Amino acid sequence: MARIGVISDTHGLVRGEVYGLFKDCDIILHAGDIGNYAVLEKLKEIAPVVSVRGNIDKDSWAEQIEEYQAIHIDGKYLIFFTIFKTWISSLKSSLTW
Repeated sequence: MARIGVISDTHGLVRGEVYGLFKDCDIILHAGDIGNYAVLEKLKEIAPVVSVRGNIDKDSWAEQIEEYQAIHIDGKYLIFFTIFKTWISSLKSSLTW
């Protein structure tokens, strides 16, 4: 079973505690309000990262980050996002559950 670390609202800062808490994670999910791309680079030193854009992630670096992600882990779909929008209903209907 995959060990998943979930984090959000870093606002440009990766606190030291994160390294110890996530050291055994197989993947890290950042649920938005990242703050800057350096945060994602630091998290990638620990484990692969999948992220979504939050409402503060507006600069050019954030344009490559999706508003939501639907990932498949251990036979299960996980959908995560920061800001709920109407796209969620169409996303749900497009997935094979």
